[in-house]
Amino acid sequence: MTGTTLARLAALRADSAPLERAREMVERLGRPLGPADLAELARATGVPVAALRAAVSSYADLAQGPAEARVCVGTSCALAGAERLAADLATRTTVRTVHCLGHCDRSPAVLLRDGRVVAPSTGADVAGVLEAP
Repeated sequence: MTGTTLARLAALRADSAPLERAREMVERLGRPLGPADLAELARATGVPVAALRAAVSSYADLAQGPAEARVCVGTSCALAGAERLAADLATRTTVRTVHCLGHCDRSPAVLLRDGRVVAPSTGADVAGVLEAP
C-alpha cells in the first residue's frame, strides 16, 4: 500500500470507527446486523458493505448478536465441565459458547456481557453476578 492509502485508511478508522458503530448497533437492536443494517452502517462510515460484512462476520458478538454470558468450551474449560455449566446457565439467561477466553488456568471461564470474567465459575457464581445490581 502507498502512504496515501495508509493515511486514508487511518483517517477513515479514526473518523468512522465502523466496528465500534457495528457493536453499538448490535447492542441497540439486540440482534445480529442484517443487510439493511449493514447498508446503513456503510452509508454512515463510508466503508463498503462487503468490507463491513467481512469484518462483522469475524466477530461472534457482531455476527450472532449479544449474549449475557459467553462460556469458554476450549480444552481446559471443557475438561472442567464447561458444557454442563453452559447448559445450566442457558436455563437462566442467554448463553453462547466460545473457544477461548484466555483464562485456562482458572477453568471454566465465563465472560459476561459487561466485560467481567468469572473464573473459575459455577452456575451459582455466574447467576449471583448476573442478579447483582
